[in-house]
Amino acid sequence: MSQDEGGSTERWRRVLDARTSRERGRRTLARLLDAAVAEFSAYSYHGARVARVAKRARTSHGTFYVYFDGKDDLLVAMQEEIIAEMDDLLGKMPEFHPGPAGFATLRAWISDVCDLFLEHSAIHAALFDALVEDSDPRISKLGLRAQRRWTTALADRIRAADARDIDPYLAAVCIYNLIDRSTRSMNRGQLVVSFDELVDGLTELVQRSVFGSDKPKRPRRRAT
Repeated sequence: MSQDEGGSTERWRRVLDARTSRERGRRTLARLLDAAVAEFSAYSYHGARVARVAKRARTSHGTFYVYFDGKDDLLVAMQEEIIAEMDDLLGKMPEFHPGPAGFATLRAWISDVCDLFLEHSAIHAALFDALVEDSDPRISKLGLRAQRRWTTALADRIRAADARDIDPYLAAVCIYNLIDRSTRSMNRGQLVVSFDELVDGLTELVQRSVFGSDKPKRPRRRAT
């Protein structure tokens, strides 16, 4: 097994565990999933084609259907893997605190969140298009459950910080959607900022929303 194949089988570990137990099958399935990322990145949901995914993965059209019922089933499998990664990161959400120390802790977590959203932005965009088309009910069900977990956890953090003059759940919904939309816009080139600028802006928005309008003092960065 090559280093790239080893990385892919680890990246898609949950999907592979659910859909095949054979080592050869795991390698083929991992190639199909990697190929799907490239296909959705290039053509989004509407333009993506199963035949091209199979070709990119260096396998046959028929082999694709050994593992997936079609394009929507492929997208659901990828969605399940991404949600599992998101839930792992959700469990690491820090408590919200004012001041430079609170800003630094929150920023580190938001940086990881943005990194994950950007990594999967092409799949997020394809999922959004599939939702608009109402293509597969599993996509909306999985997405709504995941978003509910995230907004509930964010609302709990905001509430625990004793935020005043703000509805914790409404703020949580806004924060989640802002992260989602801003990372997708950045990936498409519609939002022209650096990664650090994006993370700084989102962190500052959360702190100012929770703790008031006074601009938090960011910790100084050491020159490199």
